[in-house]
Amino acid sequence: MAIEAGVAIVAALVAGSVALLGFGLDSLIEMGSAATILWLWSGTRAGNQGAERLAQQIIAASFLALAAYLTYDAIKTLAAATHPEVSWPGVAISVGAIVVMPLLARAKNQVAAELGSAATAGDAAQSWLCAIAAGAVLVSIIVNAAFGWWWLDPVMGLGIAGLAIHEGREAWAGEICADCAPLATRPRRAATASVALDERRRDHSHGAVMPGTLMGSRRMPTPASSRSPLR
Repeated sequence: MAIEAGVAIVAALVAGSVALLGFGLDSLIEMGSAATILWLWSGTRAGNQGAERLAQQIIAASFLALAAYLTYDAIKTLAAATHPEVSWPGVAISVGAIVVMPLLARAKNQVAAELGSAATAGDAAQSWLCAIAAGAVLVSIIVNAAFGWWWLDPVMGLGIAGLAIHEGREAWAGEICADCAPLATRPRRAATASVALDERRRDHSHGAVMPGTLMGSRRMPTPASSRSPLR
C-alpha cells in the first residue's frame, strides 16, 4: 500500500494529473485509516464507544480533507487549462489497484460486520473509494492518450471528490454501517421483503367484500324478508 501511494503520487506530480494524485492521496489516507483501526482494536479500547466514535471522526475527516484538496486542484487545472501528460506508471498501478482493492474492501466488510464496528466499515469504504479512483484514473489516462481529452482528468478528480464527500458525511454521522457495510454494498433483501409484505396486506384489505356488495361479477342475494311485496 505504501508502494502504491508513493508510485501514484510521484507519477501524478510528473504528469500533472489531478485524478492520479487523488488516487495516490487516497492510498496514503487509507494507510492512516488502517492505522486508526489498529489503534481502535488494540489494548483496552476494543468495544469502547468513545474510541469507536473518535475513529469514525478521524476517518470521516480524512475523506473530507481529500475532497477539499481534489476540488481545489481540479478547479485550478480546469481554469489554467493545464494538459496532463500520459502516465504509463499510473496505468500499471491503477490496474493493480482495480484487482486488489475490491478484494481487500470485501474482507474489511466481513470483519466490520463480525465486530459490529462502523469505524471498520469506514475503513472498508476507503478501500472501495481507492478502487473507484483507480478505475477513474485508468479511464482518464487512456482517453487522454487516445483522443487528447485533457479535461477528463480534472473532471474525474471532481468525481472522486464528490464520492469522498458522500462517504465522509456517512462516516461522520455513523450511518455507514448497516450490517457494517458501505452504502453501495448494503443488503436490500430484508427491505424488499418488508415492502412486498405490506403490499400484500394492503391488497388483502382492499379486496375484502362486505355483505350486500358485489363479489366478482355476482351480486349477493337479497334476503326474502327484505323484498318489497307485490301490489
